[in-house]
Amino acid sequence: MEPSGNFENGKRQHQRRTETATSVHQGGVSTPSAISKSQQKMLEKLKSLKGEALSAEYRKEQVAAHRKAVDRFSAYANTGDDETLKAWAGKTLPALQDHLKMAQGLGN
Repeated sequence: MEPSGNFENGKRQHQRRTETATSVHQGGVSTPSAISKSQQKMLEKLKSLKGEALSAEYRKEQVAAHRKAVDRFSAYANTGDDETLKAWAGKTLPALQDHLKMAQGLGN
């Protein structure tokens, strides 16, 4: 199955946002060097599924992850203590909200 245009666009947006985040605040931000235990567990679960069960679980995880990101970025954009990161969170929020909408529309 070929990735959709939305998938490729979303992937490029994620890459650009990561690069921007790194350059926005070099000194105080660290990024993980590996996935977390919970992410690894979720990945293993996805690997074990097939067909509609895989699609349903993937949709559920994408919606949950994007909702969490929207909530965190929104909170930081409103109450963050680093003005540079606060502005970046606010600027990034619309793209995250779009990604959440796309995730909610998966399979429809």
